[in-house]
Amino acid sequence: MATDTVQSARQAASYAASYLSLNESKYDFNFIIQSDSANVSGPSAGAAMTLISIAALEHRQLSPNFTITGTISPNGTVGQIGGVFDKVQAAKTINAKFILVPYLNRSDYQYLLYYLSQQTYDVPVIEVKNISQAVPYALGYPAAQITRLNYTLYKNLDVAGLPALNNTCASCNDSAFGQLVNFTFNFTQNEINGINTTKFGNIQAQMQQQLAEYKQIAQKGYLYSAADLAFNEYPVTYVFSNYGNANYTNALAVLNNISAYCNSVGPPPQLTNKNYEFVTGGEARGLWAGITLKAAYAVLNVSQTSDGILALLQSAAPAYSWCLAQSQMYSTASSMGGTPVSLPQSAQSTALSDLRQVQTYGNDLLYVNASTQAYNAGEYAAAIYSADYAQVFYNGTAITNQSGYATQAEVSKALAQADGIWPQQYAYQAQFYLYQSSISNGTAAQSNLNGAYDTALLSQKLDGLDSYLSGNFISGVTTTLPQSNPSASAPSDQVQQNFQLVFGMLIVMTILVLITLGLLLHHILEHKSQKPNPPVSISRARSRRGR
Repeated sequence: MATDTVQSARQAASYAASYLSLNESKYDFNFIIQSDSANVSGPSAGAAMTLISIAALEHRQLSPNFTITGTISPNGTVGQIGGVFDKVQAAKTINAKFILVPYLNRSDYQYLLYYLSQQTYDVPVIEVKNISQAVPYALGYPAAQITRLNYTLYKNLDVAGLPALNNTCASCNDSAFGQLVNFTFNFTQNEINGINTTKFGNIQAQMQQQLAEYKQIAQKGYLYSAADLAFNEYPVTYVFSNYGNANYTNALAVLNNISAYCNSVGPPPQLTNKNYEFVTGGEARGLWAGITLKAAYAVLNVSQTSDGILALLQSAAPAYSWCLAQSQMYSTASSMGGTPVSLPQSAQSTALSDLRQVQTYGNDLLYVNASTQAYNAGEYAAAIYSADYAQVFYNGTAITNQSGYATQAEVSKALAQADGIWPQQYAYQAQFYLYQSSISNGTAAQSNLNGAYDTALLSQKLDGLDSYLSGNFISGVTTTLPQSNPSASAPSDQVQQNFQLVFGMLIVMTILVLITLGLLLHHILEHKSQKPNPPVSISRARSRRGR
């Protein structure tokens, strides 16, 4: 038996005696654990051993129709555990009428697994915070009511009160962005349709209701906000529609299918002065997907429980949706027309400067890793794009105690300067977050306020990127994005190229001058070395010409 299991048994005996106000030293506690495994480890039997100890000390029998999982702390709190999906399945095999589990916050991913396990195996999952709450169930007290766990997805978005937007960006292609938004709604809807309504009918109904609200938000002009809400709902939807793949073989097949689809997304279309936002954004999302998938494969190779496999399926869902979005963005970009363009030479040095700045946050972070990969692949616009995300979300600039006025100022600034579909929509999302903050309170209000600040900042970052690219595409003037540390910026490639061109021309001119001088000198020397010819009479010359 492992050390942590032994320690858990000792803690169980100690708390059981304390719970009954008994002297622990007067009793001997012996626990017999039957297991098919040669090595029993982990502290998750602590709560069970505590209930066994209480029943033994009171000379009572535990109820035969339940099981419990959870750690035990010195104050009797039932602590969190892992592998709940497999443990509920085990409870089903012994015909348990319910299973007791540690209490969780409703936002905790493990809580989703509680509900998923309960509905999958039809075993009620009952939360308990401490041993005092568990004892009535364990000893069969009549007051202990067996109720099924509920799972609520609903968010108070107050769609009716959300103010409609007036589009202030004449150059923004809202129709093209609207295609991407509707595409996101559609693939989320398809996943909702795949949910087993017999087991998860309540979940499907809630998701359907939420998607309808997101469409109303889009109708009010908050296109990205609506798509982002649907995008964030997609991974949860994916778990409920793929719960049957919670084993290694099936999960591997799912990851392989996602990988195959992502690999099938063709190369980006020709970059033009009209489609560059969609091409660059599509390239970045393809990189994000690849990094996320690689991490999911790594998790699968070490997962020992169904919980772990379900978690990796949830993490793989964004990868799939990013590839779907990438495909749609490329398709939209292909239909937008425009003049073919290429990146300016300075894009490489600009991307390198941005990359070096964000690498200080950690190379393993998604957007930093994507920026690195994009730079190494020569996709410099995508490298800058991902670095902009990293600068906003990883540098700790999100407000925690700043006033709403400061955030409103950032939002107003973003709205005023947004010139491009992505900067515009992020500015609108910042405004959406501000409204959500105004109708919420506590941590939710602060979270929305932070979201408003971050998305306003991201709008400004992407506006700078768009201005940089479009300015170079149209005018050909080489500029660089403002850097937070100008002294660390490398000279632009265009300056280096111009210097090399002038230097090369000077060399060529020098060589031509030397050749000319050499030929002239040779001619002079040759002329001096020749003797004068004898004079020829005119009459003789004429007679020779006439022959």
